[in-house]
Amino acid sequence: SNRKSHENYRNIKISLRKLKLQKIFSIGNNCRDSWLQNKTFHLSGKIMFSLKCCDRPHGNAVFLPILFTTTAFILSNQGFRWCQLLYRTYVTEDPNHQFFVADAAKQSIGTWGYELDGRCYAYPYDMEVDTKFNAAIVFSEWITFVGLIVTILVWFSICSGLGKIVWVAMGFFLIVNSLFEGMTLLLKKSMLCNPLYGACSMDTGGKCAAAAVTFWFLAGVSVMTVPAPAGPEPIQETATAPPRVENDSEMI
Repeated sequence: SNRKSHENYRNIKISLRKLKLQKIFSIGNNCRDSWLQNKTFHLSGKIMFSLKCCDRPHGNAVFLPILFTTTAFILSNQGFRWCQLLYRTYVTEDPNHQFFVADAAKQSIGTWGYELDGRCYAYPYDMEVDTKFNAAIVFSEWITFVGLIVTILVWFSICSGLGKIVWVAMGFFLIVNSLFEGMTLLLKKSMLCNPLYGACSMDTGGKCAAAAVTFWFLAGVSVMTVPAPAGPEPIQETATAPPRVENDSEMI
């Protein structure tokens, strides 16, 4: 009898464990189902429509904005983040910028650094600069910050609908980016490219920045044409007619 009691106790314990595991899995499945469940909106208490996560609420209209914005952002950063925006041909020694050396007949320069012996170095902290150089720095920072935010929002629009005002605002900032991208080439007019000491020409990064001007503009125009999010067709709630009740006279 003790052995039977022990076996019964063991079976009960195993059953409780199984029930506990089933309850845990059931809670997990319910959480998953509720996460994947359609978001339902009620209108006037009778009409409702649902919108699934990542169901492309703007349809195929976001394809070109995503393509143009992402391409512009990549090209823009290729121009700024490396010492290849311009290349400088050495003419004579520049007393204000000793890092330009005669041994390197051509040196690549960017908004944040210069190239020497195949490596990129940051500009000296106490380097003498002018207004055009500072303007190029400010414009490059604006483009990187605003471009990153807009690019994330455009990609996010695949899963979540954005209002028409948001799209127009993003289009405006993208067109401003196009203008500011061109202004970064003011570096070519700065004292770093003083023709008395050296002549500057477009390097790989400069050509990428010039291409980014076009893509920022195309992105801005394409973004403004994106329509407001369209939900699925409204589902009309059908009211069932109450059962017909026969009056006493009919029953008689």
